[in-house]
Amino acid sequence: MDNINVYKKHLHNYILSLASHPYVRRYLSEPIVDDEKLHLLILLLNDIDLTDQERDQIIAATMLVQIALDIHDHIPASTTINDGESLQEHQLTVLAGDYYSGLYYYILSKLERIELIRLLAEGIKDINEQKMILQQSHFEDEEALYSVVLTIQSSLVVKVAECFSKSQFREFIEQYLLMCTLVKQREHFIAQEDSFLFDSLSCLIFNKPVKDLVEHESNELLLSAGKKIAWLHSACSQSLLTSFSPNSSLYRSLQAALTENELKESSYAEEG
Repeated sequence: MDNINVYKKHLHNYILSLASHPYVRRYLSEPIVDDEKLHLLILLLNDIDLTDQERDQIIAATMLVQIALDIHDHIPASTTINDGESLQEHQLTVLAGDYYSGLYYYILSKLERIELIRLLAEGIKDINEQKMILQQSHFEDEEALYSVVLTIQSSLVVKVAECFSKSQFREFIEQYLLMCTLVKQREHFIAQEDSFLFDSLSCLIFNKPVKDLVEHESNELLLSAGKKIAWLHSACSQSLLTSFSPNSSLYRSLQAALTENELKESSYAEEG
């Protein structure tokens, strides 16, 4: 694969074209394709004996499952539905998620990828179980919280790796996607946008939601997250060395992604 960024852009557009439905698009915003998960799927399947069409469809189907899970997270709570417009949004969000789930099953069944369907179903079950735990917010410590988020963020990619006999990369996948999630959630927190992870951390550390934090508590939360990001970056680097050949294109691509993250962290530290 000569230019992964070109291929990633092609797949991004392909996934959105599959997910596009005129009625849904009329009322709901365009679904978000997780760039880091897409990148990992491309790298994992790069050297597998597949036709270009099979590879595209397997990656697209997996990302459609992710989109379905993500969009269901944004279903308005029933207690907030107080008018016809809110009810319509609720119904459309549910239907959109179900539509994307149906697409993934249809694509993989046409390819007769029954084992991948089974494994992704296991991943969906694991994710939904961990989301229920996350909503309850009863964690003994930060590591217990991070373990739940790790499963939610990495299960689908891990299952694809398992399907194609690449389970040795599981540790890197989990650490890398948790690190990326923590970086994104920190950005939301700094911008005073909703951040499920920082809200959970705030309740765990200070026993109150993010909105009630005073300045020094917010700074302490950022410091804690920064330390975890640094640890995860180091762990990812170590996983690269133990799981990948330094001469492989996969190693070089993942190392480049880690270097990019390191540069962002350096820039964040200088600004902070």
